[in-house]
Amino acid sequence: MKKKLFVFGLLLISLLCVCSAALAEMHCTICAPGILEVTSSSVYGCNFKCNYCGASGGTSHGAHEDPCECCGRILPCQPAYIPNGDGTHALVCTFVKDGVYPENCTLKPGAVADEECDAGWATCTEPARCLDCKATVGEIDPDNHSWGNWKDDGNGNHVRVCWRNSAHVESRPHTGGTANCVEQAVCDECHLEYGSVDLTAHDWGEWTTEDETNHSRSCTRENCDAKEETEKHDFDFNCTASGACSACGYVKQAQEHIPGPAATCTTEQVCTRAGCGAVIRGRSGHDYKAVVTAPSCLTDGYTTHTCENCGDAYTDAFVPAKGHVYGQWTAQGDGTHSALCKRCPEMLTVECTLYPLEDKTVCPVCGEYGEGMFPAVNAAAQAVEPQALPRHGELIVRLLEKPVESAAYGITVAWEAAGKVLPFEGTVSVSLPLQAEGTFKLMQNGAEIPFTLENGMLIFQTAEAGLFLLVAGE
Repeated sequence: MKKKLFVFGLLLISLLCVCSAALAEMHCTICAPGILEVTSSSVYGCNFKCNYCGASGGTSHGAHEDPCECCGRILPCQPAYIPNGDGTHALVCTFVKDGVYPENCTLKPGAVADEECDAGWATCTEPARCLDCKATVGEIDPDNHSWGNWKDDGNGNHVRVCWRNSAHVESRPHTGGTANCVEQAVCDECHLEYGSVDLTAHDWGEWTTEDETNHSRSCTRENCDAKEETEKHDFDFNCTASGACSACGYVKQAQEHIPGPAATCTTEQVCTRAGCGAVIRGRSGHDYKAVVTAPSCLTDGYTTHTCENCGDAYTDAFVPAKGHVYGQWTAQGDGTHSALCKRCPEMLTVECTLYPLEDKTVCPVCGEYGEGMFPAVNAAAQAVEPQALPRHGELIVRLLEKPVESAAYGITVAWEAAGKVLPFEGTVSVSLPLQAEGTFKLMQNGAEIPFTLENGMLIFQTAEAGLFLLVAGE
C-alpha cells in the first residue's frame, strides 16, 4: 500500500511540473506578453487565470485547452480618471502592462483633454473629493457638520456636538412649547422638556354647584389638586322668573322683588334681593329747559340747560364777548377826548395824540385844532405790504382847507382803536376825495411825499400815521 501511494505522489508531482512548464510558455495573444497564473492543479490538469483580462481557463492532463477566453478577440480599453494634482484629472486606459496598451486603444495619455474635477461636498473636517478621480478639491466647509442629538444643558439651552470633531459645538436657547400645571414646555427645535411648570395653566373640569349663589371647578390633570375659586351662577335670575345656571345646571325658583331706592333721572330702581338685581322702574331721564344769555361788550354769551325734575344743569353754545364799539370822539379841552360805547353806557376818556402845526396842535382822532376842528372825510386805506394795517380799529382821515398860510390843505391820517392811534406795520396807500387845481407838493415833517391828484382823488403812500400838508408847488 505504501508503494502505491508513493507512485501516485510521484505521478502528481510530474503532472504539476508538466503543467507549470507548459503554462510558462503560454501568452494571451491580445493581452500582451503576460504569463498566465496557475490557480490550482491536480492529476487531471491545471486551472489558471489571465492577469490582464481576468478570464480563467484550464488544462486537461497537462494539455493546453483554451488557455484564455478572450484570445482571438480585441479587448476593450479600461478607462479610469487619474488626478493631476491641480484640480483637474485625465481620462486614460488602465489596461496596460509595462507601458503596453491594448490594440486600437483610444485612451492613451493625452488623447483626451483634461477636465476639471467634479467635486462632491466638503465637510467641517475634510475638503470635497472628486466624484471621478477621488482627489481632494478645495478647502473644508466649516459649516457642514454631522451633528449628534440635541441635549439639554440645564441652563435653558440645547446643545449638540459634531461626531466628526467634538470641538464643534452648537448651543441655542429652547423655544416654543407651552408649559402647564404639571408639565414643562417642549422645545419646538430639540423636542426636549425645559423650564418649569406653569401653575396657572390648568385643564379645568366641569363646573359643579357649591350653593344657591356660586359654583366651582377643579383641574383634571393627574398630580394637580388646584380648584378654581367659586363664582356666581350665570343665569339671568330675577324674583318673578326661575333661572338655571348654564355652567353647573343649578335652578333658582321665582320670588317677590325687594324694591331698592326710587328711580331718578339718572338711576333705576332695582330689586335688592341677592342674585336678582332686576329693574323695577327705569330711570326717567332729564327734562332740560334752555335759557340763552347774550354776550355783552366784556362777557361771553352762553346757553344754560336746567332739568326741571332734579335741577341738574350745564352750559354750552358759548359766544365770545363783542367788545366795546365807541362812537364819535369829543375833545374835552384838556388834551383828552371821550366817546360813549354804542352797545353799553360805558364812556372812555383817553389822552389825545397831538401833531404840531405852527403854534397849534391837531388831534387826528377827535379833530381838535386850537379852537377849531379838522372835519373827517370819507377816505380809504389799503395795505401795500402784507399785514401793514392793524387787526383792530378803523381809519380816520381829516381835511382842513388853508390850516396855515403856507398850506392849501392840511390832512391828518390815523388808525384809531379805543381812542388811540395805532402804528402801521408797513406801507399803506391812502385815498381821499379832493377837488383842487394847480401844482402842489405833499409834505410830511419837512419831507416831500409822492402823490397823485387826478379826477378829484388824492392818493399817496405812507408807512406812518401823521400830519400831511399840501402846499403850492412851482
